[in-house]
Amino acid sequence: MNMNGIQGMMQMLQMMQQSGDPKQFMLSNFGNNPQFQSIMQMMQGKSPMEVEQMVRQIASQRGINIDNIINMLRQSGIRF
Repeated sequence: MNMNGIQGMMQMLQMMQQSGDPKQFMLSNFGNNPQFQSIMQMMQGKSPMEVEQMVRQIASQRGINIDNIINMLRQSGIRF
């Protein structure tokens, strides 16, 4: 992931955190996206641990190291 992608992602996460309702933020911004709708259906009924495993698997398939991203977010003060 390049720096522009990382910065954009961090800005979006900050906006989501500031919104007060991250789920509603995601629905209002991405609710019409078919990929987002598919992911939301896959997450229904899953425990937080199962969702984390799913996210890690999807990221791994795309060559993204989630642990590095989480560390960057924590260093920038973003809580999740």
